[in-house]
Amino acid sequence: MARITEDQHNLLCQIVDGYAEVKEEFYFSTSMGIGTTMQHAGVEGRESVDHGDIEELSNLGLIDVTLAAGTAMAGRLRPTANGIHHVEEARRLESIARADNAISSGSDISRIAWDATCQFSKR
Repeated sequence: MARITEDQHNLLCQIVDGYAEVKEEFYFSTSMGIGTTMQHAGVEGRESVDHGDIEELSNLGLIDVTLAAGTAMAGRLRPTANGIHHVEEARRLESIARADNAISSGSDISRIAWDATCQFSKR
């Protein structure tokens, strides 16, 4: 699994979940004074996002980005199979960590360290 930041992970989860609910691509655009926003039929309104996170997730092959003609600051995006797998695997590991923490009742003996199992890093 690719190492991504927590913000990138949250954005990827939003894209994967939105696409699973309504099989339509997300639209994003960047404008002066507003920044980058993303919208989708399954999400009400526009969501502020970091354009760099979109580029990084695309570079890692976790989302597929189709740029609007003549600009690198607007286009459509959707999750790739790798992106969907990344989210599913992160959720599986989080579930394991929660279950182990509940079983061990806070004891350090059998707890799985979240940082050791989570595939995103904090900047």
